[in-house]
Amino acid sequence: KQTCLDKYGVTSANKLKAVQTKKETTCLQHFGVKYGCLLSKPGKYIFDNVIFDSSWELAYYLYLKKNNINFQYHPTDKEFIYFDSNNKKRIYYPDFKIDNEYIEIKGDQFFDKEGNLFFPYSDNINEEIKTKNKFELMKKEKIKILRFKDLKPILKFVKDNFGDLKEYKKE
Repeated sequence: KQTCLDKYGVTSANKLKAVQTKKETTCLQHFGVKYGCLLSKPGKYIFDNVIFDSSWELAYYLYLKKNNINFQYHPTDKEFIYFDSNNKKRIYYPDFKIDNEYIEIKGDQFFDKEGNLFFPYSDNINEEIKTKNKFELMKKEKIKILRFKDLKPILKFVKDNFGDLKEYKKE
């Protein structure tokens, strides 16, 4: 009860579910996405009333739009399911879908020397297992992962055409 109150401002899991459902509905109505809508969290980027997790996601979005490439941002047409260390079901939605290809944008800090995905911001074994399982799912489902080397020309294109993306960052 105290954890729910401290973390989410509600006193029970039932109330938390109601808040989450309301947020999902609000996100869907205002931004066209059900998930990934963290309006209160600083460090996000906003463009076209869409909230992006990173400047790289925003850059890729701008590149696709400017080049009239048909795509979906945070497509929800397919749920990619994996399990965390407690065998709890998790649902993952890639960043983009172009035609029938799903694409994830990931910074190099999320990869070890062998090219395996890991979560660098925690020593929590549960996060490591969850990230490993998610990465295995991405490989199995053939989700294309774009890293800095892949995005470098796109980042230059966006800078040349749109300027510095910092003006779209929510502080």
